[in-house]
Formats: sequence, C-alpha cells, structure tokens
Amino acid sequence: MEDTIRDLLKEAMGITDEDMARLNPNMLTALAGGQLMKYQIIAEVTHAKYCGAGIKVGDKIVMEPTTINQGVTSCPLCIGALAAVYGAQRVIMDRLMAGREPNVGIFDVVECPDPGIEHGGLGKVRFKVYAQEKAA
Repeated sequence: MEDTIRDLLKEAMGITDEDMARLNPNMLTALAGGQLMKYQIIAEVTHAKYCGAGIKVGDKIVMEPTTINQGVTSCPLCIGALAAVYGAQRVIMDRLMAGREPNVGIFDVVECPDPGIEHGGLGKVRFKVYAQEKAA
C-alpha cells in the first residue's frame, strides 16, 4: 500500500524521489491507512449574528481533506471563519490519519475571531466541526 501512496504523491504533487526519501515514515504509514481520503470535514454554522460576510445558520464549509469543496460548500469563505475552523480541521485530520475516532466532541463550538457586538466587535459566528464519511 505504501508504494501506491508513493506513486500518488509523485503524480499528484510532483514530489521528487529525493524528497520522498526525506518524508517522515509515519506520514507514509498514516496515508497508507487510507482513512483520511474516506472522510470529509465539515464546519457547520450553528450561530450567526451580524456577520459581515453573510454567513447564516446552516451554512457549511466542506473540506476534503485539505481543500475546500466549493461545489458543495454553502458558506461564504470568510478569512476569519476559515482561520477559526483551521485548528479543528487539523486535529480531526490527525485523528483520522492515526486511525482514531475523529469526532470526540470537543469541536462543537468553534468561533470566528470577531468578538461580537457585545464585546466591541460586530458579528459572531459559531461552527460545529466534524468528520463525515463520504458517500460511496
């Protein structure tokens, strides 16, 4: 399986043999497990008030796994929202690559950096970030 991953990295990313030899072996093992590619990571809006980007409750950012799937993402791509979601997305990816349960529940409330009108800002958006298996 690791040979298949090596071939994919070479083809998709153009990684050289020299850099492939320098790649952390744990990365190859994690990628060879294939879990990462079976999931999409979703940031679903659970609260939105006065958002300048126009984000609304129910909007979703869908990541597969390191890019945004713009075909199914319904959420405006606000820099602050993406920054807020990024940390949760990386932890979920790490869990998937390690073969662990990705949805342990600590990402039920991820907030954009705008503090909201109550604290001197304007808008406030909250997300629930989770992994979901891709449909077959």
